[in-house]
Amino acid sequence: MPLCDLPFKSVFFINRKKDFPLFMPCEAITKNNESHCPIQKIPNPLEWQSDDSELNPEQIINSLNYQTLQDNHRKGIKDKRCKFCWDLEKTGPHSPRLNPDKIDKDTDGLMVHFLLDNKCNMACRMCSPMASSLLQKDFNYFKHHENVNDITSVTDGFFSSDDIVSSVELSQWDWVINNIHKIGALKVTGGEPLFNKQFINAMIPLKKDGLNLNVTTNGSLFTNKMCDILNEFKGLYFTISLDSIGKNYEYVRYPYNFKKVEKSIANFIKRCYNIKEIKYNCVVSALNIFYIDELIKWNNDSFNIYFTEVYPNLRGIGIKNLPVFLLKELYDIILNVEFSDHMLLNMIQKAIDDNQEDKQKMIKEIKLFDSSRNQNFRDYLHPNLLSWLDG
Repeated sequence: MPLCDLPFKSVFFINRKKDFPLFMPCEAITKNNESHCPIQKIPNPLEWQSDDSELNPEQIINSLNYQTLQDNHRKGIKDKRCKFCWDLEKTGPHSPRLNPDKIDKDTDGLMVHFLLDNKCNMACRMCSPMASSLLQKDFNYFKHHENVNDITSVTDGFFSSDDIVSSVELSQWDWVINNIHKIGALKVTGGEPLFNKQFINAMIPLKKDGLNLNVTTNGSLFTNKMCDILNEFKGLYFTISLDSIGKNYEYVRYPYNFKKVEKSIANFIKRCYNIKEIKYNCVVSALNIFYIDELIKWNNDSFNIYFTEVYPNLRGIGIKNLPVFLLKELYDIILNVEFSDHMLLNMIQKAIDDNQEDKQKMIKEIKLFDSSRNQNFRDYLHPNLLSWLDG
């Protein structure tokens, strides 16, 4: 039995405007450490060349680039390109390899994962125009007010308007659509996939009863019509990005209303009868960390919540910029919540150990977005955070 089966059945596609497409068995293989985001410039660990750009998924799986990885996994050799998982496993059994997604375990056939594009109906504060088209409004505001250098500095270069190219324009996408009978699972991320008309229109005519679907979504677009389309798939495995509740949610995931998102998610759960997995992903920043206990209570153990640290983790709103005394208070609060997540506790402990307290950098990022959106952080942030920011 190989160390991991993804190199034998999975292809993740990323298509950047200035580069040829990159193919890999999983997103984790691109990660050097926790300071990673797939929309940024990523490495080419399998050493693809421009001549490989038209390979179809079957050819990719059978390529020499994949075979060396497959051989090592068959022999039990820890390939250095899988360093992300090996490093995580040094502290416990918490890597993607040892805890594969349910869709990975449920799917025997070929799995393809497309990073679609940046079309999105939200402009989340921790995101970038590269992953959300709506954030271009903020970027244009910063440009008009000569704040581009400021927002670039406080986000450690993350807030960029460089384009990614839609994966539905790749030849591999056409191959998948024309060979859907060969595909066991389709995974899509964005942007917001359910806001992407190219993706939705491509899905409607397909025979989907043998196809598992995994979507990373903000959960706001589960209309009755969308649910009818989703019901045609074999199984649904959805990751819903949800970082907080109430007004704090609305501050982070501008300009959406939390009650409307709640209603959309409830409609999805009620109308879709082929749901195999729902999990929430919470991006942890200084903006929402003081409300995570309320998010956990709101969830009421309905679904798993996964916590990821905001990227880059030293940007203004990164939790490492909070003071140690507040982080210790947060640690104790989370520790005493009934659902106590070890990854979240580890994240807070790491912020304590590697603390870089920087109030001015945090305030600067917060106020830059406040100015572009005519908001005031005092209306949305937790009193404990406000007390420190105002002190």
